[in-house]
Amino acid sequence: AGFSEHDTYRAQQIRQGLITRDQALTQAAEDNRPHMDELADFAKHTGFNLEEVLTRINSIEKLY
Repeated sequence: AGFSEHDTYRAQQIRQGLITRDQALTQAAEDNRPHMDELADFAKHTGFNLEEVLTRINSIEKLY
């Protein structure tokens, strides 16, 4: 459905009355932001070409 684990977690927090919807939207936007430094480090340790992977991902036809 296009929801991440962060989105689901924040939705649960809203339902439990722990945070507001606006707080959840703000935090989910931050949670879902890619962390390029971590991706680069992971790529280095596992031996895959991050630039090639990102190029392929970005070339996938968008459905929206």
